[in-house]
Amino acid sequence: MAKKKAAAKKKQTNRLRDLYGALEDQVRTQLEVRRLAHTNAEARGDAAEEVWLNLLASHLPSRYRVGKGIVVDSNGRESDYIDIIIYDRHFTPPVFSDLYVPAESVYAVIEAKQDLSRANILYAGKKAQSVRRLHRTNAPVKHAGGKIDNPQKPFRIPAGIVTYTSSWKTSPFGSPFEKALAALTASQQLDFGVAADHGYFEVAYAADGPAVEEFLKSRVLAAFLMRLLGRLQKLGSVPAIDYDVYSKILSA
Repeated sequence: MAKKKAAAKKKQTNRLRDLYGALEDQVRTQLEVRRLAHTNAEARGDAAEEVWLNLLASHLPSRYRVGKGIVVDSNGRESDYIDIIIYDRHFTPPVFSDLYVPAESVYAVIEAKQDLSRANILYAGKKAQSVRRLHRTNAPVKHAGGKIDNPQKPFRIPAGIVTYTSSWKTSPFGSPFEKALAALTASQQLDFGVAADHGYFEVAYAADGPAVEEFLKSRVLAAFLMRLLGRLQKLGSVPAIDYDVYSKILSA
């Protein structure tokens, strides 16, 4: 019987799933190695941060740049130091070798920590707030067919947190986690995050509190990358920086 129909036509390989599985193993190993290699908490954090930066830099489309630094606005105000900034470089170049990023160019900000905990959620929320409070100019946009004098309003900048594990071992995204999210103000809210050992999550906020959606633990990084790409795609383009406004600060 044709060798049982060639062993039931062989089990078909899902190449994309296998590739993401290999990526998952690689990143988990890198995070674990850095966790074990450094006894100093700050050095351990810096090393893990580089893993996340490299992951995003190698998987996001070229229209997006990934770096760390400080976000600035046309009034001369600055954000806190941000671990991971996803930004545009085509229309709004950074200042001084990527260290200072204009607020207009920011697509999303992410805090990198060793573990998901209440303290780190509140900390990441304050970092997000320091970026969201900055002023963003929004210049008219010229194109082949004319000019857009009233471009769309700048979008709310998404914020997230990426970690190796969760401090809530029995229920990583349970009630204590939701209570920590509920303690964030509107400008501090985190929209997504990763605990590589436990899963990827997204948060929707309503009047009765945050609603957490969890994704498969076995495909944490696949979910993180795919959902992040979808989120960035929906944002469209960043607002056009108004260089005339920025130039005024030089004469102040």
